[in-house]
Amino acid sequence: MHHTLRFYRRHQGHFLRFYMLGGRLTRLPLVGRLVRVVASRYGYNMHTSYTVSLAQAHGVVDQSSQVLLGPCRCRQAFHRCQSPLLSELIIGIGAQVFPQDRPGEYQQVTREQAHTLLDECHHRGLFHTLMQCQEQFYALCNCCQCCCVPTRLRSDFGIRGTLVKIDAATLQHRLTTAKG
Repeated sequence: MHHTLRFYRRHQGHFLRFYMLGGRLTRLPLVGRLVRVVASRYGYNMHTSYTVSLAQAHGVVDQSSQVLLGPCRCRQAFHRCQSPLLSELIIGIGAQVFPQDRPGEYQQVTREQAHTLLDECHHRGLFHTLMQCQEQFYALCNCCQCCCVPTRLRSDFGIRGTLVKIDAATLQHRLTTAKG
């Protein structure tokens, strides 16, 4: 799986733009419905994000063995607002893979610093999404409605598999079995 995530990370901006193109394709007659179904299945099965509460986000940080701070890729690619760029916490397998491709772009932060960032982002009106590639969590993003690709795909184009709610018990179970 880390090879898939590494490839995704190297080309993340292109992937995000491609996802948004796919969203626009859902509006085409005849093929739009098919694109929506395929994109949603891809989201559910391969690469999805989960909306989490502030308390759940704090829990994710507490259970992560390593936390890095980096730029929000959605905001970096689309930059539709003035929210802070450095707002994505890299965890789990992402903390092992992401720094290899772009040394110096990510900085290790303490759990206390990560908790402070979460609180600051929450007070700014940003929301928290837990990113997953295949079966492993790799990032905890603090994004906005106007830049967040999973949110825009779901709300603007009806692609439901890109942003999913997760209940506390399921999240806890998945974090425990994934170990961070």
